[in-house]
Amino acid sequence: MVKCLAEGRDPRTTPASELAQGKPVTVDADADQDEVLRLMEEHRDRLPTDVVAHLGAQLPSLVRGVFYEGWNPHPTPAKFERQEYLDRFSHEASLPTEDAEDIVRAVTRAVFLHIPPEQLEHVFDTLPHDLRSLVTPAA
Repeated sequence: MVKCLAEGRDPRTTPASELAQGKPVTVDADADQDEVLRLMEEHRDRLPTDVVAHLGAQLPSLVRGVFYEGWNPHPTPAKFERQEYLDRFSHEASLPTEDAEDIVRAVTRAVFLHIPPEQLEHVFDTLPHDLRSLVTPAA
């Protein structure tokens, strides 16, 4: 939606196929819950508790349940440098390291389609600059 609006297009009439970029990230229908949860945890555990709560409130009920599964709120989020984050993301998601940055960006684009930009800006503002530049779509 953000890209659509940025291009001056109507999100009600613009097909998603006209806005899609890069390789989509999917999870196989037979993927187990642990695999899906690992992907979500990579992002959730880096954010402050109040941001996780606000972000989780934006998710559909079924996804929200998976998002919070195993979450242990802690006042200090895990801190990672950019490369350490990408290495951990690729390891935990069992993805090739060289694909991690493209996949992180694809996930962010997908999230932007479902969560209001102002809510995501609040989340991104909590990230260190090098990680914020990784997940923030180009203007």
